[in-house]
Amino acid sequence: KFEVGDASGRSDEERRFSRSLVREAITRREILYLPDLLADSRWSGGESVRGLGPAAVLVAPLKQGDEVFGVVYLENRLENRLENRLSGETTGFSEEDRAFVAEFAAIAGAFLLRASEAEALERRAQGLERDLFAKHRFEGIVTRHPKMIDLLRLVAQVADAPASVLVRGETG
Repeated sequence: KFEVGDASGRSDEERRFSRSLVREAITRREILYLPDLLADSRWSGGESVRGLGPAAVLVAPLKQGDEVFGVVYLENRLENRLENRLSGETTGFSEEDRAFVAEFAAIAGAFLLRASEAEALERRAQGLERDLFAKHRFEGIVTRHPKMIDLLRLVAQVADAPASVLVRGETG
């Protein structure tokens, strides 16, 4: 059974996951794969792990370089472990599943880094525009157009000069 979706309509039990595993994947900056979480002595004592019950867990950090932006947390509940083994179904996550998640996490990490950088540049540009408008009393001018912003920067450069400036061009 595979589910994707918003957890907001789910019960607390359905939304339960191991924060310790998430922290560990972020700290180690590598994928954690636990084919049988309850059988792993490092984690089996945790309350959230006991609450999950039998499960295979795969936690992949979304990272680029040294920066981790989040994780992908996947679990395969193994409530019917014996039943699954008898029917020949695999439990946990296959090698192919793990390779797909690793590739997805790498691509998502690169995307998130670029999005973060773009957001930082946008915030910086907005700050510079705010400073420009505040410093030079352009409060009567309403614009977001890059060419107009460039023109106002030019005006700001010559505004304090003792010389007269002639502005030519189309109106409006």
